[in-house]
Amino acid sequence: MGLAILAVLLIIRIWDPIPVKTLRLQVFDYFQKIQPRTPTGNQVMIVDLDEASLATYGQWPWPRTMMAQLITNLFRSGVKAVGFDIIFAEPDRLSPDWMLATLDGLSPRAREHLMNLPNHDVILANVIKQKPIVLSQTALSKASPVTHDFPPRTPTLVEIGMDPRPHLFSYPGLLRNIRELETAAAGHGIITLNPEPDGVVRRVPMLLRVDSHILPTLSLELLRVATNESALSVNTDFAGIQNVSVAQAQIPTDNIGRMWIHYAKRNPEQYISAKDILTNTIPPEKLAGKLVLIGSSAAGLGDDKVTPIEGTLPGVEIHAQILDMLINQSFLTRSNIALAQELITILLLGLFIIFLVPFFGALQTLLLGTGITAGMIAISWYWYVAHGVLFDVSYGAIGILGLYSLLSYVNYVREEYSRRQIRNTFSRYISPALVEQLSRNSGQVQLGGETKTMTVLFCDVRDFTSISEQYQTDPQGLTQFINQLLTPLTESILSHHGTIDKYLGDGIMAFWNAPLDDPDHAVHACKAALDIIHQLEIFNQTRIYESANAGNSFSPIKVGIGINTGPCVVGNVGSKQRFDYSVLGDTVNIASRLEELSKPYDLGIVIGPHTAEFVGGSLAILEIDVLTLKGKKEAARTYNVIGDDLLHMDPRFQALRQLHAEMLVAFRSREWDRVKQILMHLEHNPHMPLPLHKLYNECLLYYQKHPPAKDWTGHFMSTLK
Repeated sequence: MGLAILAVLLIIRIWDPIPVKTLRLQVFDYFQKIQPRTPTGNQVMIVDLDEASLATYGQWPWPRTMMAQLITNLFRSGVKAVGFDIIFAEPDRLSPDWMLATLDGLSPRAREHLMNLPNHDVILANVIKQKPIVLSQTALSKASPVTHDFPPRTPTLVEIGMDPRPHLFSYPGLLRNIRELETAAAGHGIITLNPEPDGVVRRVPMLLRVDSHILPTLSLELLRVATNESALSVNTDFAGIQNVSVAQAQIPTDNIGRMWIHYAKRNPEQYISAKDILTNTIPPEKLAGKLVLIGSSAAGLGDDKVTPIEGTLPGVEIHAQILDMLINQSFLTRSNIALAQELITILLLGLFIIFLVPFFGALQTLLLGTGITAGMIAISWYWYVAHGVLFDVSYGAIGILGLYSLLSYVNYVREEYSRRQIRNTFSRYISPALVEQLSRNSGQVQLGGETKTMTVLFCDVRDFTSISEQYQTDPQGLTQFINQLLTPLTESILSHHGTIDKYLGDGIMAFWNAPLDDPDHAVHACKAALDIIHQLEIFNQTRIYESANAGNSFSPIKVGIGINTGPCVVGNVGSKQRFDYSVLGDTVNIASRLEELSKPYDLGIVIGPHTAEFVGGSLAILEIDVLTLKGKKEAARTYNVIGDDLLHMDPRFQALRQLHAEMLVAFRSREWDRVKQILMHLEHNPHMPLPLHKLYNECLLYYQKHPPAKDWTGHFMSTLK
């Protein structure tokens, strides 16, 4: 699931819908707000047709003679070149010849006077022709009426590599200056600014295409004219535009020829009112050697643009900032392979989250993932500050955070489901405390099946047939009796960390060391068996009292318990329709036969040799015999559990165990007199009279009368199944 989500994240990033793009751009905006560009010199000035100028000289448009005077005064102050962020698309309607055609009722003398006055556009064209001046043009999104019978004038363009035209912004129309001015100007630049989808101007095309003509932007063309260069160059490869060059400046662009604008804070000192230029009130040294852009900040002329750091700026200042960037080579760049780099970053971080969340846990992964994400943001910030490189980690960070949150939620749901499944599965088998521990550590259980060393217990009520006959007319009473009997026996198993496998009518099968690991499983099983014997004594005492009150006869209840330790397969066993958590294996079969063996020996608890190896150093056990159970080729020692660790440490038991061991050696060596002597001592032991010794006394009497064969090894052959 995590890989599928990661794939979707990568596809969305490749698709790059507007919300993703806007997020990325706003992060870049935030970088510029925190640390905008610092201008390295005041080499670009703006002559502003501001509110004060309009108030002084009247509303726009001004007479072209006034614009000619403005240019003349600028160059008298020593400016290097001038660019207009203004398009003179129509003839000057204040020119004498235009007025003559539109005014009625003029006297012949007035008409003659107007006819002798020069055309304002010609006056401006003559001034422009003599100076390094760049006029503006703007690209149109639809074809414009043909107003010129000659193609637009463009500088020489050196094309390095492939044809750039397929990659450039293409427009069907172009708004140009009137012919007189266009032919007079040293250059022509595009002032078209393409905002991003959110309306913010962040990138400007250095070159764009109108039909088959490639046209430079205003700032690029003004720099070319100011440096007396005759040509521009563009470098293109299969990925698109790589850079544009003018003079000695190489300008990095994106694959469609746009340059990122590295904004500086607005500098009011950069602005000079057109009124002050016309009145010659500006010291010449303030303008000497500068590049000048003429435009307007007046609200009525509507040339404001939205920018990342200043809200809105006049369009002319955006061109001024671009020109300052070009002069000082202070660029923002974003590699044409940035997308691939960012996709690899998302992929690696996503794989990191997917594969580490299940192993390290949600909190640790969150801290590590947060640290890595913070590191990526820091790297992105470093590249911006130190090298002016834009590398986006915003989408990756949000995507990875979303992936982490979703995976954490899915893991939480899966864990809750696993806990419920474990509770439902094991609530019938083990104690509530173990169920809760399992639900908190569900990874410790394998429901599919596993092989491990376990201890298995079988407990069966003896002579149950005769007991059930007492309830022939009361089957509900028999059920109640069984429930009353099995409840405390079950509690004994559960309280010693056992798992109930199944109820066998009048018996119980249980096991240890699954589903949770229990290193002391054999000891816990034997202690549970001892507790069963103890609970049975309490149960019988209660029945004595109840039988006496009811006037019924009383028969004490006895159980036989067999315990064996060895390898088992544990897991869900059954069919697709029904299954139980159970154990299988030879260890289980032997435990069942040991339980059956407890009856002829008249012993409460019989354990196998492997169980004895686990508990012999902590519980009071005695060897019963060396038996070959039916179905087995090798003989095995069996043992009787007679007490807990306190009894095991009792010196009297240690002495008894020593005598018992000596008796077995004598018995298997056919030293009948020695056996008799030891048994007489053991049978009259007031502290620990054991049924086992009565059994050996009966065997002794039998073998004294019927000596065993010469090849007798001292072992019994059990015929029990």
